[in-house]
Amino acid sequence: MVQTVPCVPGSNPGLYIETTLDNLNVTCNSSPQFSNIPIAFVCVGQSFTYNHGVFDPDGDSLVYSLVDPLTSDSVHSPIPYMPGFSAASPITSSPALGIDPVTGDITFTPTQQEVGVLSVLVQEYRNGVLIGSVIRDMEIYIRPCTNTIPTASGINGSPSRDTTVCPGTSFCFDIFSDDVDANQSVSMVWNQGVAGGTFNVTGFPFPTGEFCWTAPTVNVSTLPYTFTVTVTDNACPSNGYQTYSFNIYVNTPIQSVNSTDVTCNGAGDGTATALTTSPTGNYSFSRRRAELLLKPSLDLEEEHIP
Repeated sequence: MVQTVPCVPGSNPGLYIETTLDNLNVTCNSSPQFSNIPIAFVCVGQSFTYNHGVFDPDGDSLVYSLVDPLTSDSVHSPIPYMPGFSAASPITSSPALGIDPVTGDITFTPTQQEVGVLSVLVQEYRNGVLIGSVIRDMEIYIRPCTNTIPTASGINGSPSRDTTVCPGTSFCFDIFSDDVDANQSVSMVWNQGVAGGTFNVTGFPFPTGEFCWTAPTVNVSTLPYTFTVTVTDNACPSNGYQTYSFNIYVNTPIQSVNSTDVTCNGAGDGTATALTTSPTGNYSFSRRRAELLLKPSLDLEEEHIP
C-alpha cells in the first residue's frame, strides 16, 4: 500500500512478521536476527541507503528479496498496492528502488512525498539447502527536507565497502563520516554484526570508526561476513541518517588442486592444476626440479603466474 499522506484511519493492515524453520532436516537452528528498526524517514530527491542489519547466529548464508506485504489476520493474504506500485516498486524513485540479494542493502532516491510499505524476505541456507526464512515489513516516510542526510565512506575512505582477506588474517580499516550542513554533528554506531570484531569511534563533529577483526580459520564461505554502520546527524526537528553494510569475504586462494604422476623417474610429463577462487590477481607456486629428486636436501623453485 502506498499513500501520499500517513495512513488513513481504517487502512492500516498492521505489521506482519513471519518465520519458517525446517524442523525435519535441521536439528539445531536459530532464525536470522534484525538489529535495525524497520522504519525510515527519507528526504525527497536525496539518495538513501538502508539495511536491516540482519545476522545469523549460526553463520548460515542469507539471501534477500522483496515480496508482497501480508495482512496480519489469520488469512495472511497479500496487501494490494495502489496502481503503479508493486512489491518490487513500492515507492516512486529514480533510479528505481533495489535490494542487494547478498548484503540486503536497500537503495533508492525518492522523487515525491509519500508513505511506502515494503516487505523483505530473508532466506537462510546451510550447505546450499534452504532451512528457514523470515519476512519483515518496514515503512518509509518520504517528505521534503532542508536537511542533507549524513554519509559514511567506504573502507579507508574509498568508495568500496567490500574487502577480501585470507583465513586467520588480523586487520583493521577506517570508516569516515561527513555532513555538508553547517553547524551539524554526526554520531556513528555499528550493529555488532561480526562476532569477535571491534568498532572504535573517535572524533567530533564527524567521527571516524575503526573496525578490527581476526578472520576465522574455519567456516570459510563464499558469502561475506557483514556488519552495518549507521550515521545520524543532529538536525531539527528530526534527525537524518543512513545505514550502510560492510562486507568481508574470507576466502582461501585455492579452490582445488589436481595432479598426475610422471611416467617414470626423471620424466617431465607430470602435471599439477590448481583452480583458484578468483580469476584475477597474482599467484605463486613451488615445484621440485626433476634433477633434485634424489638429493637429500630438496630445493624449491618458485614461479609466478600473472
